Amino acid sequence: MKHFHMLLAVLTLIIFVCQALPIWMGKTAKRSAMITGASHLIYTLLMLTGLWLFWQLYQVAGVQHWAIAKLVLLVVAVSATIKALRNQAVQPSQAKAGMMIAAVGYVGILYLAMAKPLLG
Repeated sequence: MKHFHMLLAVLTLIIFVCQALPIWMGKTAKRSAMITGASHLIYTLLMLTGLWLFWQLYQVAGVQHWAIAKLVLLVVAVSATIKALRNQAVQPSQAKAGMMIAAVGYVGILYLAMAKPLLG
């Protein structure tokens, strides 16, 4: 399950980069139905596998605050991406800011996944 979760995380980052690059370059990102559907499926599977792995970790080691922080950062990154994609034509500067917020969220997730610091 861990390897599948990691694969989904890589796919999430690839989809994010494909959506963010046009916005950062000042172009309007095309929102194809295939990319939208794939991102919904990947986000859902990523959340389900992450919650499953969190449950397994909780059974062995109790509450791990870094895992909860990863979940919060994922919600922030996904919501910032959605907001940026919806407002890219009307407010390009806010779309760029939203994608930067999402990028910071994803970097934070990667840091927490590798370091697993004691936060509590």
